[in-house]
Amino acid sequence: MGPARHDALGAPDCALLRRHAPLEEAREYGAPLTTAEGIRTFVSYLRDVMAPSGFADFIGELDRRRSVRQPFPMPLLLIYSRQDPMVPPATGPKLAALIPDAQLHQLDRSSHFAHVDSPAEVTALVLDFLDTPHLGPNGSTPEQ
Repeated sequence: MGPARHDALGAPDCALLRRHAPLEEAREYGAPLTTAEGIRTFVSYLRDVMAPSGFADFIGELDRRRSVRQPFPMPLLLIYSRQDPMVPPATGPKLAALIPDAQLHQLDRSSHFAHVDSPAEVTALVLDFLDTPHLGPNGSTPEQ
């Protein structure tokens, strides 16, 4: 790829990253799926983590918290892309509706890998979120 190029502020040239990083990321993420053991492990992971019953339990807990006005146990930043080919754009607002304390930001020009497609925008959102005091009901911090 040659020496890294940077913009006037010293940040990596994002256009260059967008051309090369997604392929490198795809190779890195996909490498374990090239073996039978890797595929078995991934399927097992999906069964454990993405099980419909687990999601139903999670949504039930969010509904319960919302109904008794109990805040989410920690500050939550949701970053979704309107152009994500893997996660429907409506997912972010649906999740934000279940977690009223969450901050939702939807990006217009990013794919599933928003941190690669829009690194400056994602970084600014995260730094701003981390730099902002987050108060729950009655001025307390969540789970205080």
